[in-house]
Amino acid sequence: MKKIIMLCTGNICRSPMAEGLLKTLSKNRKDLIIDSAGCESFHTGENPDERAIETMQKHGIDISNLTARPLEFADVEPAENIIMAATKQHLIYAENKRLRCNGRAKIIKMLGQEDLPDPYYGGKDGFEYTYQKLEKALKQWLIDNPEDK
Repeated sequence: MKKIIMLCTGNICRSPMAEGLLKTLSKNRKDLIIDSAGCESFHTGENPDERAIETMQKHGIDISNLTARPLEFADVEPAENIIMAATKQHLIYAENKRLRCNGRAKIIKMLGQEDLPDPYYGGKDGFEYTYQKLEKALKQWLIDNPEDK
């Protein structure tokens, strides 16, 4: 069983959107557990940003019940875990956390080489842009990473 943890800054925009989308896209996969976390803890316990919730609802995905949490050592320790970071800075944060506990989780970026911009400080269009980028990247990730048999 692989645990995929989507990672962004505060766990209220990009990573919960990615969590909800990947859960939907992989609903028939029995080998995946999907979660999300943030590099910072200032939103711990909060639900996703309303604009993220609205954008995902527009696409038939409900993320309103998700709650923000910080990335923990337990996330980066197991070798079967995969951390999908929104930006290079998030990737470096996760790598440093993994090093501090001798973890073995695989750490990659959500969009390959590209950073996923933070829609938090913009308008609703930024959230739709985030959804479109995530949908394309996560569909491709599922193709490239078929279910373990």
